[in-house]
Amino acid sequence: MKLLLAIVTAVLTLSGCANTSPQSAEEVAANQVMNRAMWNRPASSFEGTLVIIRASQFTGIVCTYSILVDGNEVALLDNGQKVTLNLIEGQHVISVQMGKDGCGHSYAEQRVQVVPGRQEKLHIEVGTFDGLTIKPYH
Repeated sequence: MKLLLAIVTAVLTLSGCANTSPQSAEEVAANQVMNRAMWNRPASSFEGTLVIIRASQFTGIVCTYSILVDGNEVALLDNGQKVTLNLIEGQHVISVQMGKDGCGHSYAEQRVQVVPGRQEKLHIEVGTFDGLTIKPYH
């Protein structure tokens, strides 16, 4: 019985730390995007591209995460999805909020410096010890 418990704990812990790459994540559907003017199109000469990837993991699997740019909701991400946005040059606050669908309430944010012609990537996941995070993707 102890062995079974140890195996289940190990599987849940490892699945909570799953890493999703920008290539393997699925782009959100149009009905999940609130601001389509900045979504999934070529950037203009004064914009940079930001890809926000939600890890595919067991923890929070049924919860939808709201993505906000400078306090304005722009998209909803499900498990293993990404959203590709074009933002005007300058510093922006990117936030992720969980809690619209009865999943409890968690919030995290990351400041991003957008440079025209450059692409930045952020990764969202729920860690065992640090909870909901949004960090640069490496």
